[in-house]
Amino acid sequence: MIKIYKHQITSTILALLLMLTIIKLTLSFYLVKGSSMLPILIEKSWIISNNLAYGIKLGSKGKYMILWNTPKKNDMVIIKDPITRKTSVKKIFAIPGKPFRRIQKNIISIDNLNFNINEKHLSILKSKSIPKNYYLVIGENKQVSLDSREYGFININNIIGKIIYRL
Repeated sequence: MIKIYKHQITSTILALLLMLTIIKLTLSFYLVKGSSMLPILIEKSWIISNNLAYGIKLGSKGKYMILWNTPKKNDMVIIKDPITRKTSVKKIFAIPGKPFRRIQKNIISIDNLNFNINEKHLSILKSKSIPKNYYLVIGENKQVSLDSREYGFININNIIGKIIYRL
């Protein structure tokens, strides 16, 4: 009788550990800091991100090894900010293939918003549309948000996950 309980307890503990591991790999919990996404996200609120929404990332560089989905316009995502290198919440504004108008050598315009394109990205601008695997992201609070209007394109590998729940 004791052996049966011991087996059940061991099985339950292993199942719980497996479940916690899967949750840890799939979901991330973030506390919103700053006002970049006001009024959609309020400071000190919690959000949950699905880290497997677009694919599987492997390795220390965080590159997608397998992609099964791509970010869509208006998806709220967690990104690795190209300037600060910190995690940040933004909204997908433009996806690959979206046409733009070039205003100056390093400034493009999409839907009446201007975006600075840094020198390293100028070389990938062969056509007048957003290049493959690159996105423009914005914060809802455009007056204070540090986003693609400042740093230009972000590569899909800088997208960590998709926001799936706001608390």
